[in-house]
Amino acid sequence: MIDYTTLKHQADGTPTWDAFLGIILKVAVERQNWQSSELIQRTLEEVNLPQSMLQMHYPQKSHDLVMRNRVSFALSDLAISGLLD
Repeated sequence: MIDYTTLKHQADGTPTWDAFLGIILKVAVERQNWQSSELIQRTLEEVNLPQSMLQMHYPQKSHDLVMRNRVSFALSDLAISGLLD
């Protein structure tokens, strides 16, 4: 497990989207094929975020969870760069 407090974070203490890049790659090698939702969930488990962070929603979009969105953004960036497919 990774201590989320050691990651790059915003002023509110939450990890930034790019803090998840290396963690996604670390988790991705656990198996060959992933559904994106499974990889996102496993990445969040690896970081061991507190429940309060896992349940944070964007104020303007009450259905979007902040941390899942950030991991998803990092996952997209890795796919665009060709590091994941």
